[in-house]
Amino acid sequence: MSRTEDEIRKALAERAGSPPVITMPRWVQRRVRLRQAAFGAGLGTVAALAIAIAVLVSGTARMSRPDSTPAFDPAADGYSSPLEDVPPRWPTVDIHDPASAYVPSLVGEKDVTDGPVVLASGTVEGGSFTLYAYTLGRGADATPCLGFVGFAPASRATKSAPDVSTCANEPAVPQGQDVAFIGGGGAKVPSLEANFGFVSDRVDVTYVWGGGRLGMFEIPQLSRLDGWNVSPFFFVPAANAGPLEVDARLHGAVLELAHADICLPPEVAETCRTEVVQDHPLTSPVDVPVPLTPGDWPEVTFGGKFEPYVDHEANDNGVVDPGVVGEKTPIAYGTVQGAPWSLVAYNIRYPGAPGDVSPAGDLFITGVGGSTGATLFDTTPWTPSDLSAGRMHGDDDQFDSIDGVVSSRVDAVRLELADGPAQDVPLIPGPAGVDARYFVLFIPHEVEGRFVALDAAGQEIEQMCLRDMMGVPPGGDPCEV
Repeated sequence: MSRTEDEIRKALAERAGSPPVITMPRWVQRRVRLRQAAFGAGLGTVAALAIAIAVLVSGTARMSRPDSTPAFDPAADGYSSPLEDVPPRWPTVDIHDPASAYVPSLVGEKDVTDGPVVLASGTVEGGSFTLYAYTLGRGADATPCLGFVGFAPASRATKSAPDVSTCANEPAVPQGQDVAFIGGGGAKVPSLEANFGFVSDRVDVTYVWGGGRLGMFEIPQLSRLDGWNVSPFFFVPAANAGPLEVDARLHGAVLELAHADICLPPEVAETCRTEVVQDHPLTSPVDVPVPLTPGDWPEVTFGGKFEPYVDHEANDNGVVDPGVVGEKTPIAYGTVQGAPWSLVAYNIRYPGAPGDVSPAGDLFITGVGGSTGATLFDTTPWTPSDLSAGRMHGDDDQFDSIDGVVSSRVDAVRLELADGPAQDVPLIPGPAGVDARYFVLFIPHEVEGRFVALDAAGQEIEQMCLRDMMGVPPGGDPCEV
């Protein structure tokens, strides 16, 4: 469980009973999140996105900045910057004219081909700093770099503070991930920790959790030097802030690309770098799924360098995943037509099932409106139930997705097509404590046929028709194949 999800759980509990409003963007349906965007001048926009079992909602509300009236006017020096618009109870930022900034000479650096150029300078809570940019190398070897000098106490010159630098190839942005950053500056003013780094060109907006119930706040991108293929950013958070998230804006909504914990003021002076979790594969375009050519089967991959999505629900009382016994666990993930998909398995409380618990699963696909799921003991009127599956129909230029669950009596599942050869369906073991196996398939719209569940002796014990996804017990009317 990421820190993002931990903060979501806390916020849901605090916001239990809040009135729902408009519909959530289609590819983050049922994703639980809070976001504060376009904050400034005393007011902001709060987007609270949450899901109850039967209702998909998101929200936009106006919020004042409690306890945040600055004791000074940051524009009084004749120079203003978006960096001065910070969330409530964050360190106060005063940006100065860059012409008055301390600029390191970079005498000891080799291959500096551009810069140093001041991106931001001024004070944070009275401690002075300079953030500067430069380029190492030329052509294909050119590497964007950032340096930070700070924070110097009010009684000391900026150049007396530590000088910390990072480049876009450590780790590599955009080749390896969509964001990378470090923290520094806590040596002279221990209560402050600057976070600065780079985002890829896929990133339209960077958010940081403001802390507590403040939601997510947009962090501005700064100017970049000629030839750069990344954009720099900078912020100084409160001690309870974070995590960070970078998103792409598409079709009026957002797509999460990556997230990470931020660097907070340390107990001892040191630099900081946290692990970035890639949520959307670098190999996948932002606008997914890629349209499917008529007559083709979708291209499916398993695994990859990104975090599988786990869908968490909340009821009106703020209880997360009501009815779930234990934890929701990803058991398979990959991409389909470039879109990330994840299959999650768990137990749910279900009266009448063995031990009043039923194995269940969810399939989520980025860029597809909604998700599908299956519950073993919730789909057929007879007992025992050995096969359950759900089918989600995609758009006209897309595919259909199927996820299923089978009991421990089932040894194999076969897909018998109306127009094509039969094929074995790989079964995926459930997580610890879930007595079932699962499967996932992506098929063209026009495919018809049936699933057949077989026992260890090869005998059919249940079948399910693709057309209506209705199960047929042994001896019942067969599906039309």
